Parts: sequence; structure tokens; C-alpha cells
Amino acid sequence: MHKSFLYIVFLLIFPINIWAHDGYNAYFNIEQIEGRVIIHAELPWTIRNALLIFSPKLEKSKSKEEFEKAFFIYVKSNLILTDFNGINLDLISVYEVKKNNHSHQTNYIITYKGILHQVQNSILFNVNSNQINHHTFENSASKLIFKTTNNQHIFTFKENRFENQYKNYLWLLALFCTIPIILLKIKHKTIKT
Repeated sequence: MHKSFLYIVFLLIFPINIWAHDGYNAYFNIEQIEGRVIIHAELPWTIRNALLIFSPKLEKSKSKEEFEKAFFIYVKSNLILTDFNGINLDLISVYEVKKNNHSHQTNYIITYKGILHQVQNSILFNVNSNQINHHTFENSASKLIFKTTNNQHIFTFKENRFENQYKNYLWLLALFCTIPIILLKIKHKTIKT
């Protein structure tokens, strides 16, 4: 009984640390801001293993610059964003965000140039067959949550969310302009009769 109680207390106090050790989940917060796609990525400790499988020569490397270059190429090869014409967006930068706390994850800010239509994300699939990449996409008009897995690593937006935002405003404007005209015509017809 005493051991069970301690175990339950441990789980209640330290659930965040247990979650941080999960090597099968990565998180991507994607924002479309004025022709740029900014991704805040939280990658588990297994990213190092994925990078070593992708570029085995890093096994003997001690240079941080070589790891950074290899990681940039890894991201470019495994996180492919395309626009509405099917053209790949340009990867501009991959920047590691330093955290002061103890964590078994690595955080990055990844920046692309262009307007997003499709996400092909196979990051960490080369090391974990059960990998799940969780995505949250946000822009000024909407928020969308989706996942990519080994079986389904591509997500395509159904419509141009950015153009559609303005089309909705145009429809509302047309509706508000049309209703008074119709009401005036109905009123004019009733006055004549």
C-alpha cells in the first residue's frame, strides 16, 4: 500500500518529465505571417539518432557547425512545404532555441519563404516507425490541428485559406449592400400599389 501511494504521488508530481522522455512525438506550431511560414518545432531526444542515420559521417564529427549544416539539409529533405502551384517553399533558416531548464527535447524556429498550401513532414520517420508529428497551423483567419505519421506524412489544405478569408468579407459586403437595395425596391413597389 505504501509503495502504491508513493508511486501515485510520483506520477502526479512529475508527469511533465515523463512526457518529455517520449521519443515518438514531435510538435510543430506553424504560423503564416506575411509571405513567411514560421515553425516552432519541439523535437524529442531521438532527433540526434535520426540525424546520425541521415548523415552517418557525423558519428565521428566533433564540430557543431557540421551538425548544424547536416540538420539544415535534414529539415530541407524531410519538412517540405509547397505553395498552391506545387512549388517547394524556400527554407530560409533553422535556428535552435536555447532553454535554461533540463529537457530531453530540442526546440527550433524554422523559417520558410512563401504561402503554405501543403505540408510533407517525415522528420524522425527514419528512426521511429511509430513517430507522430503533431501540427498546429495558425493564421489571422483560422487555426487547424493535424498529424503526420509514417502512413500519412502529407497534409494538404483544402482551400486557399488566405484568399478565402477575403472572399468571405466580400460576400458579407455584397450581402449588406444588396439587402437595403432589395428592401427599398419592395418598399417602392408597395407604395405604388
